Amino acid sequence: MQHAGLSDDLSLDGRTVLLVVPSLDEGRRARLTIATVVAISDAGGRALVVAEKGELLGEAQAAGGEWIPLPVETANPVRMIANVISLSAHIDREAVDIVHVRGERPAWTAWAATRLSRRRLVVSLENEPATWLGRAQLRGDAVLVPSTELALRLQSHHNVRNAALRVVSPGLSLGAFDRDKVTDAAMSAFRLAAGAQPGYRLVVQWGPFTPDQGQIVLIDAVRLLVNGGLSGVVFAIVPDGEGPDRAELEARIAAQGVGALVRIVDAPGPVALAAADLSVVSPLEPQSIALQALQSIAAGAVTIGSRIGAVPDVLRTMPEAPADRTTGLLVAPGDAVPLAEGLSAALSLGAEERAGLSARARRHAARFTVPRMQDDVLRAYGSLLVTSGH
Repeated sequence: MQHAGLSDDLSLDGRTVLLVVPSLDEGRRARLTIATVVAISDAGGRALVVAEKGELLGEAQAAGGEWIPLPVETANPVRMIANVISLSAHIDREAVDIVHVRGERPAWTAWAATRLSRRRLVVSLENEPATWLGRAQLRGDAVLVPSTELALRLQSHHNVRNAALRVVSPGLSLGAFDRDKVTDAAMSAFRLAAGAQPGYRLVVQWGPFTPDQGQIVLIDAVRLLVNGGLSGVVFAIVPDGEGPDRAELEARIAAQGVGALVRIVDAPGPVALAAADLSVVSPLEPQSIALQALQSIAAGAVTIGSRIGAVPDVLRTMPEAPADRTTGLLVAPGDAVPLAEGLSAALSLGAEERAGLSARARRHAARFTVPRMQDDVLRAYGSLLVTSGH
């Protein structure tokens, strides 16, 4: 397993990369494909895009992509075989150097076509495959994943070759969470709605109201902190959209007797996180992209998170990272006791410590954005071209 490293040589002069994606309809895969087209073009290469037509076709072409229509998302076995033959012919005719695919069914087609044409295959994978067809995504010469946790899971569960795995940026757009874009008036209004009186500290948990997000654990941790004499701190649970657990959370707040300290506040995530003195990210299940943690550090909030899934990639702590490179705090997942202890430790940080942690975290957030993803992908291409002798 490799973490994409920095390099000055990202040139693709004279190279052709064929990108395969289900369709060019609006969505994350299509957006990342277009960003990759931009990177290839800027590096002097030629980008071919194999996909079904979608509303982003014009944008892909404007970025320099040459479109090849092919229904690679089909599940029809006859059509899939025909796609393999067609794609292999395109690879040979266009003198393609590398094929890069996103998506389960397209990955099978791309894998079979590259075996016929003897070309290198790059696969971008964001979740552990659950079907035999999806496991074609594990056969790439390079398998690009967004977190160390997912890479280790693919190694242990699927015996993916260590040399093939590369941890790359997930290519997120975090600009909306830039603290500098939130007005003082908006932050003040949120703090007032959350019950944060002057001089009080505000702890925010932002995310979907679903069972795997751990809001219940935070409520229970607040009860423990109150039992220990907590004062001068209030908590706001902020929903990212509606979810099935709002009534359950309200009932838990009442049952724990912490209604004076914990409020459910409807507000935009960027405002809530910018206004927070501390952010809590406590998923109960592993996630391959720690989106809420990334949004928190992009907003500059000092963040405490669960040691699970991709969260440790975002929140670096001692002893794994030296003190001057820490970007957050981590606690065991799903347990109110360590969360309460972690909250107590985080709330006891001095102003200078909080400022340093916030600044390092905001810089670290850039590691997970689209520009870094573009560089990471170009490095993956370069390493394959070197090892293939092309």
